[in-house]
Amino acid sequence: LRRLLFSIGTQTMIDECNIILIDDCSDDEHKEIYNSFYNQFIKSFNIKIITLESNSGPATARQVGIDNSDSEFIIFADSDDMFHYPNAIKVIHSFMKDDVDIVSSKFLEMCDTETYVHDSNDNIWLFAKLFRRSFLQEHNIRFTEGRRANEDSEFNFIASLYTDRMVYIDDLTYEWRHDNCNSIVTHDNGLYSLDQSFIGMCQITIDINKRYGDEFRNEVDELIINRMVHAYYGCIVASAVNPQFVEQSLYYAHKLYHCCWRDFDKELVRKIFCGISSHKYKANIPIPYLSFPQFLEFFKEHEFYEKDIDEIQNKLWNNEVLKPMFDNNIKTGSVPQDYYG
Repeated sequence: LRRLLFSIGTQTMIDECNIILIDDCSDDEHKEIYNSFYNQFIKSFNIKIITLESNSGPATARQVGIDNSDSEFIIFADSDDMFHYPNAIKVIHSFMKDDVDIVSSKFLEMCDTETYVHDSNDNIWLFAKLFRRSFLQEHNIRFTEGRRANEDSEFNFIASLYTDRMVYIDDLTYEWRHDNCNSIVTHDNGLYSLDQSFIGMCQITIDINKRYGDEFRNEVDELIINRMVHAYYGCIVASAVNPQFVEQSLYYAHKLYHCCWRDFDKELVRKIFCGISSHKYKANIPIPYLSFPQFLEFFKEHEFYEKDIDEIQNKLWNNEVLKPMFDNNIKTGSVPQDYYG
């Protein structure tokens, strides 16, 4: 938090910004840090502190910030990250013209041993993006209250449905850091990824389908197929590399299958999911028809976890529906080139 506040306080156009700090039930140590920042700079900057009565998660916290803002533009920052350099906000703001609703820039993803560059056309994360507040208000684009995972990708996707007035710039403006063991993304020994991210992605896509499917059919179908496949693939990989989560991962994969099967064109789903076969049985496996016990038993009996992971990767990679999606992700740099194996 100190690192973030320092990066905000040193911005060259800070005197033109309104800072809203949302305290989502933080501990005394963090209260002391932001109160110190407030007391030191309240005479120099426009700073507002809002304390939530109960821990509500990032979606609610972000929406409270928007609802309490009267600024022309909105940019988000998480407490364990920072702006990349003192001119970051000024640079991204300079591209916000009258005919632009969203400006998106590059950002760094910084892990313990590796650093990735995310291109500005990455619409999963909220980082390094500037939104016109009147645009969000006009189309009632809001975070889903209580959402604790994937709230950013949901928000970005809904925003993209209502505008093509988006500018992508090559400048790096933000650092997303993974060195906080208490972060919502890294806590609980990986349970965030399985419990919240995968199944949260499943639920969000179903919600978006119900809310926006009639008006934006093509865009919603493309999003949902893409997300479901990525979530399914992640579940299978987790099954292979984290034995303690095997049963849980396969349960989620099974649930994703049935969500797809229930809500999407059956022939398209069959083309995507039923082309996966095992080394022992070369015939296609209609997994969506299996009950969860049958589904789990199939994977266990056929030692699917490690022996067939390469085949799953190849099947997904070369699938005639999915390959263009994967190829496009690689070309745009939105995922590391070795992400899919």
